[in-house]
Amino acid sequence: MAYPPLVSIVIRSTDRQVFLAQALKSIEAQSYSHIEVILVAACAAHSPLPSQIAAFPLHFIDSPCKVSRSDAANIGLKHCQGDYILLLDDDDFIFPEHIEKLVLGMLELEPSHQNLVAVFTDYEVVDAELLNPRPSGSPKYDALKLLCGNFMTINSVLFSRHVLELGCAFDPSLDVFEDWDFWIQLSQHGIFKKIEGVSAYYRIHNSSGVHEIQAFLSQEHQLIYQKWFSDTHRANFLKLIEFSWGSFIQIDQQTDEIHQLKVQNLTVKADLLKAHQRHDQLLLDFEKLHLQYTGILQSRSWLITRLLRQSTYFLKRLLAFLVKLPTLLKPELIWMKCASLADRHLLSWLIRFSSKEFFLLSWLVRLGSKRPLLAKMSTLGWIKRYKKADHHSLAPYKIYKALSEPTEHQSVALLVTYAPNGLISDTTFYYLQQLRQTSIHVVLCVHVDDEQLELKDHERLKVADAILVRKNMGFDFALWASALSVFPQLWQARQIIFTNDSILGPFATFDPLIQSLNKHPADFIALTDSHQLRYHAQSFFFVLQNQALNNPVVRSFWGEVLSFKTKQDVINAYELNLWEVMTSHAQLQSDILFKTLDLQSLGKSSTALNFNPTHQKWQELIAKGFPFVKSELLQKNPTEMPIVNWDQFIKPYCKDDDLVSLMQDHIAYLKATKVR
Repeated sequence: MAYPPLVSIVIRSTDRQVFLAQALKSIEAQSYSHIEVILVAACAAHSPLPSQIAAFPLHFIDSPCKVSRSDAANIGLKHCQGDYILLLDDDDFIFPEHIEKLVLGMLELEPSHQNLVAVFTDYEVVDAELLNPRPSGSPKYDALKLLCGNFMTINSVLFSRHVLELGCAFDPSLDVFEDWDFWIQLSQHGIFKKIEGVSAYYRIHNSSGVHEIQAFLSQEHQLIYQKWFSDTHRANFLKLIEFSWGSFIQIDQQTDEIHQLKVQNLTVKADLLKAHQRHDQLLLDFEKLHLQYTGILQSRSWLITRLLRQSTYFLKRLLAFLVKLPTLLKPELIWMKCASLADRHLLSWLIRFSSKEFFLLSWLVRLGSKRPLLAKMSTLGWIKRYKKADHHSLAPYKIYKALSEPTEHQSVALLVTYAPNGLISDTTFYYLQQLRQTSIHVVLCVHVDDEQLELKDHERLKVADAILVRKNMGFDFALWASALSVFPQLWQARQIIFTNDSILGPFATFDPLIQSLNKHPADFIALTDSHQLRYHAQSFFFVLQNQALNNPVVRSFWGEVLSFKTKQDVINAYELNLWEVMTSHAQLQSDILFKTLDLQSLGKSSTALNFNPTHQKWQELIAKGFPFVKSELLQKNPTEMPIVNWDQFIKPYCKDDDLVSLMQDHIAYLKATKVR
């Protein structure tokens, strides 16, 4: 066999010119380069055809009269020179990678399966106008299943040419199901193997009418059964009976298991109902205790004794200090205490003590998900900063481009960017283009300082599916929440990617990342985590799948987002609590793609409060497939990392040569203008 092997594609044509042109075009687009085409005219006076289709030779075999389907196939098979053969009717067509995928599958499987005669793949069913595609997955090959019925289309099978030398040919006595009969012939000499994935189209229209024949009971089926269950093939009948008997026993066993599962399901439902009732009772008890607690705090006796309580607390601390004073004055202990100031737990206590709102918010998020989180916060008069914040919907906005297409079953990205002068940066525009090239629908969300909400370069941004411009209030989370409110059809998306312009890229690893996200089983997915302040998922790029978007806790979370005035308030209120809301309260299956603990050479700093993997481990992240670099790292470098030659390190990972120069210009602009 020559390498790469030659593939012969046999076409039976009745001169349906529109359909035939589509079939030939699908051959012309094939990624496999060693193909010959044998086109057999199954009708008289067929239109002439060229001798080449792109780089592939076309051998046209004309006929003076009408030829049956089986005879036309046999004529084509006799003229094949290829090592492998594929049959393609003139009303069907194939994907560009179809031949290459099947040939590679055949070459890979042949050494381990000496009796391999054919490989096949899944296909899609379309109507005459190529509309309403319906994936039709073929089951794994089983010779007995093939005897019962045909589960492969004629253009989804690639078979070895040597079966023709064994006497396999199309039966001229069959007007329909001649391909089914041919596959059964091949199965007598070897096995078929399935190559996963859809790469062929099968068109159903008013032609042969095969798809309208009643399964198993029609006269056409009886002809096949009489041929292959006759005296000469009685062994097939005995094997089928044995297979059916085993299936009946298995069905009985599965029925018993289903019954047991139903009983278990009823028990679980009863336990779940009791748990819900217990949960509701606990909520009522909590409300009562909360009212009592509020009443105590507002009582005169509590206010009068406040000074006494504070004095008692101070005296206790003073007495404890005086008792320990002789020990604390020892030089070696003083040194140990000073050295431990960098300890994570002590720093955590100091930070939380200095931010009472942050501590209270963390406590509130842990209470439960039955009631809206921010409604709970509004009942506490202590959190003055949150009471001053406006709801995200109160900020003025303008729609430059509406979201016209339905988002159901689609991937959508909400890309937030800041345009202080009404101009989008080139790095953000590059990010927008890369998202669109991966078939992701992009809603561009822009924060501006201009009261007129003017976006100066919106003409070049038409590549985005929608453009929302909003007054700069509340940072990323408020703008994401506004987009979900302005375009409510987003809730029906298959997945939503929440991202912003704080990252530069993406690099060449972006496409594989998007493909892995599409197959990921989790409902909430973030790129990275961090132990800064406390453990949380970083919010510059995270994904909510459809099940998460329909979760009432998630919808409540986004519906009650406030527009805080400082970035730290947004981090404290939302980013630090996002992981806990999604996992503990919404009960979503969650995952981090680039976990901190998976990084190499991590010391104790991996869980320190000032550790941010996108800064301290930016090179290792990129080497592991992380497709971005943080803009803050290159602009401010708050952790003083070695980034002098960052452009030389990043360049091999870039998919475009001009990406590094775009990033360099952007960082220079940020440093010059001191834009966030």
